[in-house]
Amino acid sequence: MRRKLLALLAVLTLGGSAACLEPPDAPVQDDDTGDDDVTGDDDTGDDDTGPPQDADHDGWTSEDDCDDGNANVYPGAPDVCDGVADNDCDGVDDPQEADADGDGLGACGGDCDDGDPAVHPGAEEVCDGHDQDCDGTADDGLPLLEWFADGDGDGFGDPGAPTSRCAAPPDHVADGSDCDDGDPGVHPGAEEVCGNHRDDDCDGGSGTCAPSGVRDLSEADAILVGEDEYDRFASSAARAGDVDGDGYADLLIGAYEADGVGTWSGKVYVVRGPVEGTVLLGGGVAASVGAVYSGGAAYDYAGASVAAGDLYDTGDIGLILGASGHDGGGTAAGAVIVVPEPTTAGTHALPAGGHALTGEVASTSVGTAVAAVGDVDGDGYGDLLVGSPYNDGGGTNAGKAYLVLGPVEASASLATAHASFRGERSGDSAGWSVAAAGDVDCDGYADLLIGAPDSDGAGTGSGAAYLVRGPVEAGERVLSDADAVLTGEGPDDSAGYAVAGVGDIDGDGCDDVAVGAPFATHGGLMVGKVYVLFRPPDGPHGLSIADVQYAGEAEGDFAGSAVAGAGDVDGDGSLDLVVGASGSGDGGYGAGKAYWVPGPITPGAYSLGTVPAFLGEAASDGAGSVVAGPGDVNGDGYDDILVGADGNDRAGSAAGAAYVILGGGA
Repeated sequence: MRRKLLALLAVLTLGGSAACLEPPDAPVQDDDTGDDDVTGDDDTGDDDTGPPQDADHDGWTSEDDCDDGNANVYPGAPDVCDGVADNDCDGVDDPQEADADGDGLGACGGDCDDGDPAVHPGAEEVCDGHDQDCDGTADDGLPLLEWFADGDGDGFGDPGAPTSRCAAPPDHVADGSDCDDGDPGVHPGAEEVCGNHRDDDCDGGSGTCAPSGVRDLSEADAILVGEDEYDRFASSAARAGDVDGDGYADLLIGAYEADGVGTWSGKVYVVRGPVEGTVLLGGGVAASVGAVYSGGAAYDYAGASVAAGDLYDTGDIGLILGASGHDGGGTAAGAVIVVPEPTTAGTHALPAGGHALTGEVASTSVGTAVAAVGDVDGDGYGDLLVGSPYNDGGGTNAGKAYLVLGPVEASASLATAHASFRGERSGDSAGWSVAAAGDVDCDGYADLLIGAPDSDGAGTGSGAAYLVRGPVEAGERVLSDADAVLTGEGPDDSAGYAVAGVGDIDGDGCDDVAVGAPFATHGGLMVGKVYVLFRPPDGPHGLSIADVQYAGEAEGDFAGSAVAGAGDVDGDGSLDLVVGASGSGDGGYGAGKAYWVPGPITPGAYSLGTVPAFLGEAASDGAGSVVAGPGDVNGDGYDDILVGADGNDRAGSAAGAAYVILGGGA
């Protein structure tokens, strides 16, 4: 044996071929001959492929591994979003893997909330603060709306600092029109409460509504109180319009016995709207309230009458101030001071840059009554009418009225006035009252109304009112030649004590007029009356022809001591009246009373007891001795009412007071 091994080694050493020899322990190759290549068996049941392989070394052989070329793929592997269809070999592709909410997409499919089937890529975005389509932004692509914080829970939000969202955040609403978001009782559409000085329905008013029933003037929306005792504040008042151009109507009020620069020199106040609450005028008047014009000398009685209008065709309002005791034309001849631009606050001594139109002779009391009457002659400028009730041109105290054409650019004697109208007979007191009648006959020219309460045309003291149609010829004429002469119904009626143009009450396109007769009788009692004439006929007529009559309620009421057009107080589209009854004793002897007569006003005879009324606060107040329709003082869209009570004692005996009642919807 040793020799055989050595011989074999020799052959190998000498380079002999050994290809036919199998090296020791080499693996046996299966030649598929049916036998066992090692044992010689027939190979039955033998696995010719060898043991299963783990090519990716992930611990799983190819027998169970669904991808033996990727170590991240094997049964039970984490199924991650790596672009491989099935990491855990469970037969479910990535996009549907772990689809807990059944919406067809799992986390690997981009589902950002697999607990909500409405949330997945491609879902429709819903306005709820969540990201339905899984693009990383909530509510994207949806329209944004403005929402307003509703702090008081009344359904209306604070208009300040709105927030933009597609849906309302908590405690926010779409309507941002609440004017007080701290009070649930204040919001658009809320019911207005009369006299609470609050804008309940957010319409810009201060909590007002149409007057109703009988109210004490102590409950007025604003009360203006005179400065000192015996001033007789509110002895005159007139519609001023918006003097300072701030959008609110202003008040023009006289106090003819005030001691401005001397005893009873008189004062006139321009009180700027809006006004509310109690305003004490003591110590002058604050700049925020307005301007004060004082008579230039003792006993001027500045403020005996007041009016305002555009006399210069500029759109600016000028003041027309009566000073019936002015001595410029002789002792107590009287004068009218025209102030073209009354916009400066503070106290001013008349004429204060204005122009004085003085009486012709002494003791005629020019300026007892004044009115801005519009354009009588058609030249584009406003004109004015001045009363002088004690002028003797037509007989002792027959009275006279002067028409002065605008513009007024210099001081002058009323002897130079364009036209004048003297009383018919002695004692008539023509010019005691004057008014703008409007355009009564619809001819395009303004007409005039002149009262003579002591006229004896229909009996002693029956009184009369005269209508003079424009245009007016120059010169002097007797009032018996007026286009219409309207006399009281009987003796002592004092018709013409008050006269007023009241606008187109009947809606026929032409303006209408009113005449007060405070001593007229009704039912055998001296209650006083107001007459309204829609289209006064030419010629002489008794006031019994009036289309409408309103009689006072009780003896001594003096209904018709004042009358004015009130505008549209309740916003119903009809014009209203305000009537004074300065003698009424319902609030105490001589406390006085004022009435609001709401339109539409239809022909007939009525009692003033059927309409809303305002009682004087105390005896001797004389409320209703002056009434006016000042316009919209607080800017709420409704016209308001002014009632004067020059005998009121709030600031001392007869210091006087003026009351503002705000209009409003019924």
